[in-house]
Amino acid sequence: MKNYLCEYINGHENGLKPWYSKIQADSPRDAYKKFIDKVGFAELKVSVQIRTFPADYEYFDDHIQPEALEKRRIYRANHFIKFLEQNKEGFFFLDTDDKVVAQSIFDEIISNMEKGALYSEEVRYIEKWLNFKHRELGQTLLAQAEAKKPKSEQGSSPLGKLALAGMAMSSMKLSHDIGAVSDQVENISEGMGFEG
Repeated sequence: MKNYLCEYINGHENGLKPWYSKIQADSPRDAYKKFIDKVGFAELKVSVQIRTFPADYEYFDDHIQPEALEKRRIYRANHFIKFLEQNKEGFFFLDTDDKVVAQSIFDEIISNMEKGALYSEEVRYIEKWLNFKHRELGQTLLAQAEAKKPKSEQGSSPLGKLALAGMAMSSMKLSHDIGAVSDQVENISEGMGFEG
């Protein structure tokens, strides 16, 4: 086995932590696969340094080809659907890490929606997460607890970040609801001959 320095190209600029690692492997391709397993998936090309001096690299992007991305998205949605089905007790009984992961999968799927159509498995996960027992209540309570903390401590924990994101989403929904009501009042006023 040989040591290879692997890194996500532009990983640092994209805020990845970690974005590089030394990997022991039999080949550059093996190092590439082990690297993704070790540091996690990112939609960036991977460079594997095969020689230090003079520097020489091999580049891999199999994991971000359309077929691989589709397979990964479907697999992850199915995996986390099963996870929610196995944890029927609900949100309050999940470990902190599990709460964070379940929400981050939801967020990832929503970001996929901005890029194009979702897969049926992803839609099923969204439905299951939104209807997960006590999820809404739990996230509301977390948001209230986070709001009571001093500003300097807000959003410092993984659950705190989720709570702040939830508060932002609630504020956006409230703003949208108020705007919709305002539009309806304006339409009613115009229909009755009142000018505002």
